[in-house]
Amino acid sequence: MPEIHDPREAARRRAVPSPPLPATDEIKEAVRAFIVERGAAALYTIDKAGFPTGRVMGVSLRDDWSVEVVQARQTGRVAQVRRNPHVAVVWTEGTQGRNVYLKGLASLVEGDDLVSMYRRRIEANRARGGSMPALSDDDVRELLVGMVVKPVSVRTEHFGEGIGIYEWRFPPFT
Repeated sequence: MPEIHDPREAARRRAVPSPPLPATDEIKEAVRAFIVERGAAALYTIDKAGFPTGRVMGVSLRDDWSVEVVQARQTGRVAQVRRNPHVAVVWTEGTQGRNVYLKGLASLVEGDDLVSMYRRRIEANRARGGSMPALSDDDVRELLVGMVVKPVSVRTEHFGEGIGIYEWRFPPFT
C-alpha cells in the first residue's frame, strides 16, 4: 500500500475500525497480568434515566474472569444493579496505552460469601501496599455489599502487535 501523505486521508483510514482478533492464551495472560497489576477499574452501571455512570474502585479478578467488587451498602450502584444488571468494567492506561473493556451481568453478594470476598479484597489491597481497614464480620455484613460481574465479553486495545484489538466471549454468549 502506498504511503499516505494527506493527513485527512490518514485520519480517515485510522477511523475505519478493525474487526477484533480472537485472543490467544498468550494475549489472555497478558491481559490478566495487566488487570491484576492495576487493582482498580472504572465500574459503569446504568442510572434511572438509562445513562451509563461510572466510578473508579478497587476490584479483583477471579480465575473465570468474573470481577469482584466490595462497596458501601448505601450507594447508587447497588440500586442501579438491582434495576439493571448490565455493567461494564474498564481498565485503562489512557488514549494511547493498553485498555481492557469487560461487559457483564452483575449480581449482589451478601452474608458469608460477602465476608469471604471482603477478606480476599483486604489481602489483595495489602499485598499492593494498601491500608484498607479490617472490619469485623458483623460490620462487613451490616455496612457493605459485594458484587460479582460475570463476563459476557472482554475486548482489548494495544495488546500484541499494532493496535492489538482482541475480543473473546463467554458462554452462553459465545
